[in-house]
Amino acid sequence: MFHSHKVLSFISEPENKNAKVSITGNRNLKQGENTIQIKVESEDKTNTKVYTIHVTKTSNPELANTNLETLAVREGSLYPSFDASITKYYLEVANDVKNIEVLAIPQEMEAKVEVQKTNELQIGRNKVGVIVTAENGSTRKQYVIDVYRRSEQEDVKAKE
Repeated sequence: MFHSHKVLSFISEPENKNAKVSITGNRNLKQGENTIQIKVESEDKTNTKVYTIHVTKTSNPELANTNLETLAVREGSLYPSFDASITKYYLEVANDVKNIEVLAIPQEMEAKVEVQKTNELQIGRNKVGVIVTAENGSTRKQYVIDVYRRSEQEDVKAKE
C-alpha cells in the first residue's frame, strides 16, 4: 500500500555496473493502481529486461487489501505453508485426482476471490490461479498453485 507521496523512489543496481537502468511511472502517482517499469539494458545494448511493479496509492489501505487470510486445498498440503505474503505454492496429487477444491478466504470480506482452472487436471504440471480483487475494484493480486498430478507409473513408485 502506498499513501501520500507523489514520487516513489527506487534504488536499483544491475549485476553489471555498466548496464543502463531507467525507471518510468514513478512520478505523479494517481489514486488507485499505478504501473512502474524498471528497464535494464545491457552494456552492448543486445539484451533488455523490463521489471513491472504495480503500486496502489490510497488513503485507505483496507480498501486496497488483496491478501488472503486462508488458502488451502482439500486434496493435500500446500508447500510452503500458507503465508499471505507468499504468492506461489506447490501441491502434488495422486493420479486419480482430476479436480481439486480450493478454499481461499480474503482478509477483507468485501474483496472478491476468483479461483481458476481447478477441473480436469492433466498429468504433470498444472497451474491454478487464485485472483484477489480488493474492495476498491482496481487492486489485484494473484496467488498461484503449481499442481503436479502424478502418472500411474509415478503413483506406483510413490506407494512403494
